[in-house]
Amino acid sequence: MEHNKSNTYSKKLNRLFKEAAHLIKTYPNIGKPTDIEHVSVKIIRDYLMFYEISGGNIYILTIWDSRQNPSKLRLR
Repeated sequence: MEHNKSNTYSKKLNRLFKEAAHLIKTYPNIGKPTDIEHVSVKIIRDYLMFYEISGGNIYILTIWDSRQNPSKLRLR
């Protein structure tokens, strides 16, 4: 990550995101449903992982830093 200039922090975030993705794979309904059909969100510290369940597959749509302006968030 360029923003924080810390490889250690970037690796830690990457590990957290991978763990969350594995948890979603194991328990697909663990996230909170959104207003968009089939799209849920999993909270990971200051981040939101949006994912979609479609045809038996799970797609990670985006990982959003929740400290940003929410009007910038675009899922589709």
